[in-house]
Amino acid sequence: MNLQMKHNAAIETIVPTHKVLRILADEHFAGRNEPASIFVDAAGMILDCSNTCEKFFGYRRRDLVMHHVSILFSELAEVELIQKEEFNQSLVFLCRCGKLFQAQNRMGDSFLCNLNFVHLDNNGKNSLRLIASSADNARSQFPYSFEY
Repeated sequence: MNLQMKHNAAIETIVPTHKVLRILADEHFAGRNEPASIFVDAAGMILDCSNTCEKFFGYRRRDLVMHHVSILFSELAEVELIQKEEFNQSLVFLCRCGKLFQAQNRMGDSFLCNLNFVHLDNNGKNSLRLIASSADNARSQFPYSFEY
């Protein structure tokens, strides 16, 4: 318990926990079209995801962890994300060109989204952070579209 003196009266102040701060941060950014973050290993298995990802795709974190990323992006089912200890250069090219990837939510609805990848090398363990945003959000940031 933290006591703070104000106008000759002791007022108890509550120090928020990490969980409370995370909830407040999620509520603060909820209206800002925050991108969904998905952490995957070199084999494409989902290790963790953000709260925004849960809302974006309709899955709970525990339903996604240790499933292949193709559960969300079927186009990535047969793709090697890491090749020879480096991120797949074809995916780098496609992402930089603004290719929209087809995603699928828990209800089976398909939609297009923009994907960006960040290659993380943690003591020799390769992993990736996938950042997914809706195609509408992507087009507002980059107004030119590419058709394939």
